[in-house]
Amino acid sequence: MPVTVLRPDAKGRVGLDSLTRLLRQRYGGQPISGYAAEITADGTIVLRPRVEVDAEQAATLVLTTRDRDVFLDALAKPARPAAPLRAAAKRHGKNIARS
Repeated sequence: MPVTVLRPDAKGRVGLDSLTRLLRQRYGGQPISGYAAEITADGTIVLRPRVEVDAEQAATLVLTTRDRDVFLDALAKPARPAAPLRAAAKRHGKNIARS
């Protein structure tokens, strides 16, 4: 998702109306029910919109035939874990053994 930077006014206020309009356009007119705020390690405040969707629509993923075949193939023949993941698993196993 593209980043939108909001600048506070002289009193430190930030208006969310323009951001809400922009996000509604980006999400195809879906209503924005609120925002979840997160403060990152570097002090940045991240606002994540809460988009209202129909429960059935949110729980349903329709795959194309090609997507379905790729998904089933990945389940049947999973790729070998990358070296960093294997190393992390090995370190984790050693840490658990020490506990």
